[in-house]
Amino acid sequence: MKLAVFDIDGTLTETYRFDAQMYVRAVGEVLDLPDVTETWRECRHVTDTGICRELFRRRHGRELLREEL
Repeated sequence: MKLAVFDIDGTLTETYRFDAQMYVRAVGEVLDLPDVTETWRECRHVTDTGICRELFRRRHGRELLREEL
């Protein structure tokens, strides 16, 4: 199993710019969101799960299944 930690709000490290780029890339590839950008500031729930669910719902018009997440 491979694991990555994204510190998208800068609480753990001072690598915001890099983390944001990698988060956008990972979410885009895994959830089929080719045009995703750093729009999580507009998301209702700004947790990793909340962001993924909202971006997925916007793009695909349905809820993200647990196994997809």
